[in-house]
Amino acid sequence: MDKQKITYSYLKKLLPENHLNYFVDIGAHNGVSISNSFPFIKKGWDCVSIEPNPYIFKDLEENLKKYNDKVILIKKAVSNFNGITKFYFDRRGFLKDRKKGGKADKKKGMRSTIQPDLFKEMSEEFIMVEVDTITSILDSVNAPTEISIMSIDTEGMDYEVLEGLDSKYKIHIIITEDYSKTKDIKYKLLESKGYKHINQEGINSVWILN
Repeated sequence: MDKQKITYSYLKKLLPENHLNYFVDIGAHNGVSISNSFPFIKKGWDCVSIEPNPYIFKDLEENLKKYNDKVILIKKAVSNFNGITKFYFDRRGFLKDRKKGGKADKKKGMRSTIQPDLFKEMSEEFIMVEVDTITSILDSVNAPTEISIMSIDTEGMDYEVLEGLDSKYKIHIIITEDYSKTKDIKYKLLESKGYKHINQEGINSVWILN
């Protein structure tokens, strides 16, 4: 297994020659900071950028507005069900600071999730947000069934996101974050879907479709 930096050049080399320039970014944050998709967006790729945090979503809209002919923005959480769910914030004060206009990528306590039990720093403060499966979201935007790259950054909910991915969608590369509580079951799920773990950079693991 490699231990290379997950860069635009590295990921491009993993793709087949006839790939579609299509990226799905789940947990896109503000679209720019620590973004796996932004280097591809700048190269003219189509992208579905999904972010449930309404305060960060405002930054996402602003940062990617010049690419709105190529990027579809979705304000939803992604899991293995659809409906309305509680969305929790970091107890270190992110929500309070954000309401005052603080920049999301410069504030401590910016973690937010629909599964607060995974992190000790989560508060009991929450808002209600829409949640859907990634299959339903891709269906709604008429995404191609063959997608080059999917990046998942959902604060420990990557397993549930992948549970909601229908086999009709073939993703060449999946980038996901590893957390100890869900790592083993997530790895088994990816392997059962025909993916191979080929690279690790910190908590980020890279998988390719066999």
